[in-house]
Amino acid sequence: MIAQKTIDAVLDTVRIYDVVKDHVQLKRCGSGYVGLCPFHNERTPSFHIDPRRNICKCFSCGEGGNAVHFLMEVRNMSYPEAIRHIAGIYGIPVEESPKTMTDEQRKLAVQRENAFVALEAVQRFFERSLIAQTAAARKACAYASVRWGFEYCRENGIGYAPYSKDFFVFVRQEQVCMETLLDIGMVRERADAKDSGQQYSFMFSNRVTIPIRDRFGRVIAFTARSLETEPQCKYLNSATSCVYKKGDTVFGIEVARKAGAKSRFLYVVEGAPDVLRLQSIGCDNVVAALGTEWTDAQFDAVKGICDTLCFIPDSEVPKDGAVYAPGIAAVMKNGKAAVDRGFRVAVREIPLENGEKKNDPDSYITSRQVLDGLEEQDFVLWYAEKAFLSPSTQLGRTEVIKDVCTMLAAVDDPTLASMYLDRLTKKYKEKSAWKLAYNSAVLARRNESGGEEHGIGERDLYSKYGFFIAGNCYCTYSNKGDVRKFSNFILQPLYDIPDEGTNTRLYRAVNNLGKSAVVSLEPDELNNLQKFRTKVGIAGNYVWLGKIDDLAMVQPYIYSGSETARRIRELGWQEDGFFAYGDGVFTDRFVKADDMGMVKLLGIGLFYLPAFSSMFRRNKLKYGFERSFVYAAKADVGMEEYLRLFVNVFGDNGKVAVAFVFATLFRDFIFNMFEFFPIFNIFGKPQSGKSQLGKAMKGFFTNSYKPINYEGETYPAINRALSQAANCLVHFDEYKNSIEWRKVELLKSMWDGVGRGKMVDGDVERVNVVCGVVLSGQEMPTIDPALFTRILHVTVNKTSYTVDERRRFAELMEYNKRGVCHLAMQVVAHRERFTQDFPHYCELTRTEVGNLLARRGETLISDRMYMNWVVVLAAFRTLERLLPVPFSYDELLGICTDMLIEQHSINKRSDEVASFWNFVSVLYQEGKLHQEGDYRINRQVSSLKLHGTATVREFSEPLDVLIIRDRRVIQHYQTDKARTTKQLVLSEDDMRKYLERSAPCLGIVKRKFWKMNMFGQPVREATETGGAGRQLYDVDTALAFDYGMVQRLYHLYLTADTSAMTDEEIEESRRADDAGLPGGTSHSGQPELPF
Repeated sequence: MIAQKTIDAVLDTVRIYDVVKDHVQLKRCGSGYVGLCPFHNERTPSFHIDPRRNICKCFSCGEGGNAVHFLMEVRNMSYPEAIRHIAGIYGIPVEESPKTMTDEQRKLAVQRENAFVALEAVQRFFERSLIAQTAAARKACAYASVRWGFEYCRENGIGYAPYSKDFFVFVRQEQVCMETLLDIGMVRERADAKDSGQQYSFMFSNRVTIPIRDRFGRVIAFTARSLETEPQCKYLNSATSCVYKKGDTVFGIEVARKAGAKSRFLYVVEGAPDVLRLQSIGCDNVVAALGTEWTDAQFDAVKGICDTLCFIPDSEVPKDGAVYAPGIAAVMKNGKAAVDRGFRVAVREIPLENGEKKNDPDSYITSRQVLDGLEEQDFVLWYAEKAFLSPSTQLGRTEVIKDVCTMLAAVDDPTLASMYLDRLTKKYKEKSAWKLAYNSAVLARRNESGGEEHGIGERDLYSKYGFFIAGNCYCTYSNKGDVRKFSNFILQPLYDIPDEGTNTRLYRAVNNLGKSAVVSLEPDELNNLQKFRTKVGIAGNYVWLGKIDDLAMVQPYIYSGSETARRIRELGWQEDGFFAYGDGVFTDRFVKADDMGMVKLLGIGLFYLPAFSSMFRRNKLKYGFERSFVYAAKADVGMEEYLRLFVNVFGDNGKVAVAFVFATLFRDFIFNMFEFFPIFNIFGKPQSGKSQLGKAMKGFFTNSYKPINYEGETYPAINRALSQAANCLVHFDEYKNSIEWRKVELLKSMWDGVGRGKMVDGDVERVNVVCGVVLSGQEMPTIDPALFTRILHVTVNKTSYTVDERRRFAELMEYNKRGVCHLAMQVVAHRERFTQDFPHYCELTRTEVGNLLARRGETLISDRMYMNWVVVLAAFRTLERLLPVPFSYDELLGICTDMLIEQHSINKRSDEVASFWNFVSVLYQEGKLHQEGDYRINRQVSSLKLHGTATVREFSEPLDVLIIRDRRVIQHYQTDKARTTKQLVLSEDDMRKYLERSAPCLGIVKRKFWKMNMFGQPVREATETGGAGRQLYDVDTALAFDYGMVQRLYHLYLTADTSAMTDEEIEESRRADDAGLPGGTSHSGQPELPF
């Protein structure tokens, strides 16, 4: 026979998907998979795979079970053959049981195997019975559906045990062994068999059944709820059997072990319905003992899964004469036992409202928001509060203090125990009594465990190190044999924190008066006497009387006995699989850093977040960013409600923004795939709400969302912002095309994931960009086409808003102010699925976007711009089925495609305009562009009369205006482009529209230009004598440009002689003269070049 060790290894390792996929073509469906059932013919897939429970099930024929059962049915294997087959898939060595098994052991093994088979058959019968078309079944189905939802019941095996007659018909038809049913307590022999004519009675008649499974997902028993009006026993559990022992079983562990192992945290409720309720709202890390008192075996079962238990007791009014309700009393007992076994324990108490007499998790916790809204209290403090309700005498209070301190002595972390003691003494006073009771409890616990007091005796300490400790002072002996005290304090090692070439050490300094303080010491402070004295002296009455040699003597002793912690410098997503904030970390729940700034994650490590450590509480200058980047989740709003409001406020731009936020939460994964991540650019007029959109996006990550002024910020500050929080957002505002060129280059490098470099020890050290970037401003970033192709360009056009629109915006920002970090963490929770599915959906999205663009005739869009939109679309598509989003991928696809085409159009115009001005520069340098014939420059113009309108355009500051005869120059440009390139040549009208839409264009004017001959020479009127007369002019429309902006954007410098002026230009110049502006009258001369 196969050894049980091998069977357990197989059941622990196997993934149902890996086994079924070889026999069924599966497609992703929600959190699982679906395919055509292999056990009956069907056209519509009804065979579901549930990776969470590691089982399969057909919702049509009812067949299903774990991976072993699937192989036994689909391939007609025996149980051992199925185990061997799966072991082969995963490379698990198959060990055989000793051949010297006794007959009793062999009999028990066969009995257990038969029990599992029978229980699986009964479970399928109960599931079919729940959806049977009988009055009793419909009543049962309605009851279960109201409590947990019909889909949840189908997926999780909730069933119905009909009346005895139907059950025994099933037993006969399926030929289930009656002896096995007797063994597992499903039936009993009737005492009145002779009188009734029936030999057996059915245990669960007319009850809704809930399967109890072992950690491998195998059904081992049932708990069943009666549907009778006045039942003798509302809930009934299976009897003890060869596969089920109530005191060894933890209900829900088959689901909770995966979720709990990831978060190292389990909720503990009282009964199976409570577990089902929490699972039905998406909380998988929940278990119950199915009894009042937890046993050692049950604690052992969850010890390997988690290190923190959070009890949610039933709440009810205590019965007459009782201090505590039964649920509270049970949690006090079980929580204390959990602390004694090394668990960290918390409590979430359900309130009694509006005169209610009882509430339990099953009835009260109707959503994840309700669960998250329950205040989580530390068990030790909660227990003390309850315990102090009872005593009315000083003796009684003393007994409570001893009781609480006995529990405190079981806390392994001395810092945590000290924190508890501080809080308890502050609240309940009697500090000396608490300290005496605690010290006595610690000593008693050490004596019980046979351990020794921390440290070594005076003689051994002196023999080993040359000093000893007396009265919390370091002492040694002088040459004369006298005691020499060289400090009034000792240092208790707490933590070593290696970090970037240094090693910070945290100590608790305890002086001879019993006062204590936490001190952080750097290596140079431990090796420099003056620095050491200064540092410990700042902490309080801690005086070092000795010399440097005395400090060196103590060092070997104080360097030992501390835990090693890792400093988290870069917040946000961590490679260890959690999300770090300045004040704690999020696994599947938020774990707040303690007063030392420490967070311990069992199985992962110990981490240091100094921003909120008590050591730096008064120093407001340190850790500014870390103190602003905190986990804020006080807004009572769910994902769908919040996103609906977000989209309601920001429209289509909001939908794209949501997709970008989703992608940013997995930026590291996307960047590793493609080695780029797009920049989200928000362009709009003043007061259009562009900055507010950026702030709202950042609200997913923190409730501190003030943007950074990109134009005015320094390079080191920008670099620091880009590297502070992985998979989060940084928002740069006030972008302008006039920024210095190095900042343009820096923006481009952000897309590539690299910040600005600096010289360190002769080498260039570059900052890695680890976050998503939002860039907002009143100007499009078209100064460099290479930058414009690295962004997702979103335009905000609206500048006026209704009262209702402003109200909705205020509501959204109020949510952000209170904190919606829990919504971002709901997205991060799907990281495993995202990393599995994103590559597939990205390829699909790339193809779909390409086909959509081809159908719309857009085939020349750059790959860079195209892929920017694809990765964000694909990120949303990957998560769409996992999250309650208020809009669809198909809807977003149309929006993003339109925005992509518009961005391409802007980029094309920008490229064409830049090419045009470059051509103008070449014409000028070759002497083919003539002043007064093709262009002129008017200096310091304060207003401009536009052609075809009565409007005079006023300027806030005088401008140099370039007036260019566009029709003539465009024709030259078209001819040259047609001759020198194979690209499509724009029509004259299109080129003029591009120029009109460009940023420097001021509008169309009507002007008088010199008449020119074919050789580019001015044409003068011929006199009667054949000489040259006055200059001839053409009156033509022209385009006016802000010459200063043209110079900045396109580096065009022209001669500025303006001798020929129309009446309008003379009037404009006169107005400038009247205003006292310098240079109001045109003048000649080459402008000063910027080099």
